[in-house]
Amino acid sequence: MNTDNCSIAGETIDYGPCAMLGVYHPDTVYSSIDHGGRYAYGRQPQLMAWNMARLAETLIPLVDDNPDRAIERLGPMVEGISDRFAASRKAMLARKIGLASDEAALADALLLQLQAGQLDMTRSFDALTRKAAGEDVGDELMPLADWLPAWQQRRPNAGVMRRANPRVIPRNHHVEAVLASAVAGDLAPIRRFLTVLQSPYEQGEDTANWQDAPPDADRGYRTFCGT
Repeated sequence: MNTDNCSIAGETIDYGPCAMLGVYHPDTVYSSIDHGGRYAYGRQPQLMAWNMARLAETLIPLVDDNPDRAIERLGPMVEGISDRFAASRKAMLARKIGLASDEAALADALLLQLQAGQLDMTRSFDALTRKAAGEDVGDELMPLADWLPAWQQRRPNAGVMRRANPRVIPRNHHVEAVLASAVAGDLAPIRRFLTVLQSPYEQGEDTANWQDAPPDADRGYRTFCGT
């Protein structure tokens, strides 16, 4: 998200400079023009509030002929955005680890572990989901060994986690590969990819072919407005 593609309808628009987060780090930036990290992943909540404040400013003449009265009406709406965003994030993170919303602090602790271990976000949450379901995940969660006991003691709900954690995402290296094939005249790869992405929470027969993380963890990957 940046500022000109922020939609109050909650729909994603303007896919030009977008990218999918692989290794978790709140300072991740993919846009080639965002040199200062203004729109870094971890700054999205603050930028959402800033964006809505700018929108509110443009609506002042439409809300009331008296600017002061308009600001008085719009102010509480803008001021409440951060709290609503935080509440939604808290609920989302709780679902991703299969616990109640009041356990969101444990999810934040997990994110710190992912950051410290430079772990892939999607693969880590998928492994946790399989672990909660009683599946053998081998050593996939070894880097989270210190965090796991507290989580397991709370008996996470695997069903809730499965609905919150996709098995596959449109990873940047796969997007680049299927686009290159399409430009060269071969649409088969992108059709296969899109078929898998239509059921991201399911493990279909072709899903595994699109789950791998890039060898370089997307280091140096940049997107452009003309992507």
